[in-house]
Amino acid sequence: IYVQVRRSRPLAMLHAFDAPVMEVNCERRQSSTVATQSLMLMNSQFILDQAARFAQRLHAEAADDRVREVTRAWQLAFSRNPTVSELADALEFLSRQVDHLQTVVEETDEQAKKNEKAKPAPKPPPELQALTELCQALLSANEFLYVD
Repeated sequence: IYVQVRRSRPLAMLHAFDAPVMEVNCERRQSSTVATQSLMLMNSQFILDQAARFAQRLHAEAADDRVREVTRAWQLAFSRNPTVSELADALEFLSRQVDHLQTVVEETDEQAKKNEKAKPAPKPPPELQALTELCQALLSANEFLYVD
């Protein structure tokens, strides 16, 4: 994998994950596991955008079938099918997250009516938003980031 590196614009993602030496020869690359890596994966706009694109792809391919969405997510992220417990956990997460996000949308709408101010920017449907959050978790998983 090649990437253009400019001294004036260092890549934060590479820096967080122990970027290799950008010289002709890189004999050995140091590796570490530090909190900034997790924070980068939780807050990076790049990761959030990729998770949203990942979720949109899954949603388009699976046609609102959550089991197919989760199975396809595991296939794309980890090159394997989810275990029975992983599938159950992911489906439970999606169900709870959709319920939570619907409650948040309802509360936000009520507050907007009371304040009579400009409506907040439209957000994706709760189902897609929950799937995006699951995709972000998959993109942040050690199994996705590291080859054992």
